Amino acid sequence: MTSRDPGAGFSELGYGQSHQLEWGGCDPPVLLLHPNGMNARVWELVVRRLTLPNRIVVPDRRGHGLSAAPPAGYGLDDHLGDTLELIGRLGGDPVHVVGAMTGANLGILLASRMPGLVRSLVVVDPAPALDPDVLRFAEESLAEGNLRFPSLEAALAKAADPKWDAETRAHYGRHFFRPAPVGGAGAVEWNFHAPGVLETERALVRPLWDEIHVTCPTLVVRGAQSWVFSPEQQARLVALIPGATVAEVASRLHPPLDDPAGIAAAVDRHVLAVAP
Repeated sequence: MTSRDPGAGFSELGYGQSHQLEWGGCDPPVLLLHPNGMNARVWELVVRRLTLPNRIVVPDRRGHGLSAAPPAGYGLDDHLGDTLELIGRLGGDPVHVVGAMTGANLGILLASRMPGLVRSLVVVDPAPALDPDVLRFAEESLAEGNLRFPSLEAALAKAADPKWDAETRAHYGRHFFRPAPVGGAGAVEWNFHAPGVLETERALVRPLWDEIHVTCPTLVVRGAQSWVFSPEQQARLVALIPGATVAEVASRLHPPLDDPAGIAAAVDRHVLAVAP
């Protein structure tokens, strides 16, 4: 297990400073891409359970966590360009890519468009065509009146999954909210650039099916209670990727937090089975 704390640093990318966590190890690196509206810390509980000897790199995407938040440019191609630039900063050699939800979409596009950069791919609950009902829920959640909370306790009562254990709940509270500039002492807000998150969410409605041309070893993971990735979508995606395999984890909305042990075991098996 990777029990030690990660190192943290910044890379200067085209949009500004990109923050990333890193656990040392051998090459090739494993690049973990987080869901929309989360940040690199969503992967920490997974990484603690990995047994891989590889170097682990986990960036905050633009507008998330400690990365810079430009006023515009939050389409999938913008995020993909940032990812390509970061891989170049890592040396430009092929990497293992693991993505959850929006991060999974980016992994699929990266492997489809730049196959020479992706050694293997793990996608967890991608949204090849986001259901408009999910978008409407996101738009309501990101309305101005829902972005801030009078206290961290109120934020957790609203947003934390009641099934999470104390460690996960504390981790979520520590890393996914920040002090709010208004609302009084103790008020918090989401730790992301809300207009950018909404722009990305709207971009996810565009179907990706015709853009999928993945040829690297791929594992397609579905959360057993996922509301963005149906069994039918999983079967369709697997049929498009030669040799793709499948797995299931016990998750609903936040796979890396809902079932970090299940995801870590799946990633371990997949990456270790791929020749270095």
